[in-house]
Amino acid sequence: MNEKSSRPRLYILAGFGFALTSAQALRLILITHQDRSLLLRKAQKQYNSLCKRRAYRSPIYDRNGKILAGSRKRRSAFFAPSALTKDSGAFLEILQQYFPRAYQRAHENPSALFCFLKRLVSDKDAEWLRKTTSLVNFLEETERYYPTPTAAHILGLTNVDLSGIEGLELAFDEQLTQEDTKTAAALLRNSTALTEPKGLVCTLDSQLQHEITLLSDAYVQSLEAKSACIVVMDAQNGDILCMAQSCCEPSAQDKAYSLRNHAISDAYEMGSIIKAFCMLAALAEKKVDIDELINCHHSKAFPLRGIPVKTWKAHGKIPLKQVIRESNNIGIAQIALKLDKKLYDHYRQIGFGNPTGIRLPGEACGFITPPQAWSRQSLLSLSYGYEISTTLLQVTAAWSIFAQRGTRVKPRITFQESVERMPLYEGKVIEDAREIVRYESSHPLFKKWQELHGWDIFGKTGTANILESTGYNPERNAYTFVGNIEKENVNYIISVHVRESNKKGAYAASIALPLFAETAARLIRHTDRRTR
Repeated sequence: MNEKSSRPRLYILAGFGFALTSAQALRLILITHQDRSLLLRKAQKQYNSLCKRRAYRSPIYDRNGKILAGSRKRRSAFFAPSALTKDSGAFLEILQQYFPRAYQRAHENPSALFCFLKRLVSDKDAEWLRKTTSLVNFLEETERYYPTPTAAHILGLTNVDLSGIEGLELAFDEQLTQEDTKTAAALLRNSTALTEPKGLVCTLDSQLQHEITLLSDAYVQSLEAKSACIVVMDAQNGDILCMAQSCCEPSAQDKAYSLRNHAISDAYEMGSIIKAFCMLAALAEKKVDIDELINCHHSKAFPLRGIPVKTWKAHGKIPLKQVIRESNNIGIAQIALKLDKKLYDHYRQIGFGNPTGIRLPGEACGFITPPQAWSRQSLLSLSYGYEISTTLLQVTAAWSIFAQRGTRVKPRITFQESVERMPLYEGKVIEDAREIVRYESSHPLFKKWQELHGWDIFGKTGTANILESTGYNPERNAYTFVGNIEKENVNYIISVHVRESNKKGAYAASIALPLFAETAARLIRHTDRRTR
C-alpha cells in the first residue's frame, strides 16, 4: 500500500478520536454544572476519617515483677450521624433510650462523620448491638486495669483515652504512653502491629501493701478511728515498700477523696515526735549533753517566758534521755530556748517545710512558723510539735537521719529515681541521739511481739490535739509513731498515723505504738517468707 492511499484512513481515525474526546469533555462539563449536587453527596459518603488515639500503655510492676497496672484490648462502638436517613428511626429510638449522650451529640451535629456510641463496651453489649442494628461499627481500644486495689491511691488512674490523671499514671504519663495515628479503616482491620515500650517498675511490694492495708483497716475499726496511714521505707535506699491507708470518714465514699494519697498530701501537727529532732539539734549545737539534768520543776504546768507550758506528767530533775523518753514538754521547751533561731535552721535542714521530691503528684510542703513571725509562744510550741506541720512521708524521710546514723535518705517510689543520701550529723552527736531514742530490750514490745526479738528498735511517739476554728480541741487527737527496726544489714523505717480514736484518755503509746509493732512483726514475717 502506497503512501497516498493510507492518508485518508489516518484522517478518518484522527477525526474519530477528536470527536470522541470532544464528546467526553462536553459530557464532563454538563455533569459538573448540571449534576454538581449529586457529585457532592457521593463524595461525602467516601471519606477517610483520621483518628489519633493512644493505642497502648505500658504496664506498671511492683518490685517483684507483679503487674500493678496493665492494659487490655476492648471494643468501642461508633456510628456516623451523617449516614442516618429517614429510615433510621428504630436506631434513633435505641440511641435515645440507651445512649442519650450519643443521641444528643448526633442531634447537635447531624453532618458528623464519626461519633462514639459507647467506649469500651462489654462483649455482651457488643453482641446485642450487632444483632440490633447494622449502623454501628466497632474499633479496638485499650482499657487500663488495676489488680491491686489497695495501691490505687499510689498508682492513680487514667481517663478513657489512656491519659494519666493521678498518681504514678500522671507522674510518668509520657513514659507510659505510646501514641498511634491511623485511619479508621486501619483501626478496624487492626493491621498495624504495635511495639510495646518498656514498663515502669516501682518500689512497692504489692503483697506487703495488701497485708498492711488489711491491718490498717482492722485497727481503724477496732479503735473507732477516723483514719490511719502507714508508710514502710527501706532506710538504706529510700525504697517505699508500703504506703497503706484506711479511712472511715463519710467523705471517703467520694472516689476522689479515697484516691488521694494522704501520706504525701496531708500535713499535720504531729506533736512529740518533733522532740527527737529538737534534741538532735541541741546536741549538734552543744547546747545540752546526753547526761545533763534538766529541771522539769516537779510540775505538770510551769511558766516559761510568762507562758504556762503543760505536760502530761510531773518530773523533777531528769537527764535529757528521760526528757525525750518521758516526753516532757517543760524539759524540751527549756532546751529549745537555748537554741533560739537555730532550731528553725535545723528543722529546715532536716527537711521539714519542703517536699521530699518523691515522683508522686500532690505532695504537700508542710509548714514551719518562720522566726520573723514568731510570738512568745512559738519557740516553745516548735519544741514539742506545734506550729510545725509535716506529712507522714516527710517524717519518714527525716527519721532516716536516726536510722542511717546522720544521713538523710530521699524516699523514692520507682527504681528510675536515683538513691540520694545527704550526710547531716556525725560522730558522737548522732550516736548519742540514737541512744536516746532506742527502745530497751526489756520493753513490753519485745515480750508481746516475738518477731521483734533480735532486732534493734528506735522511735518516738507523738500525740497532738487537733486545731479547730476556736483553738486546739483536747478531745480530738492525732496519734503518730515513727521509728525504725534494724538487724545486721536490714533496716526499715515505719511511720504510722492514727486520727481521732474514740478511745478516751489515750496517747500515742497506746494507739500508734502497737500499730507500729504489729506492722513491724508482719514486715519481718513477710521478709522471712521471701528470703526462704
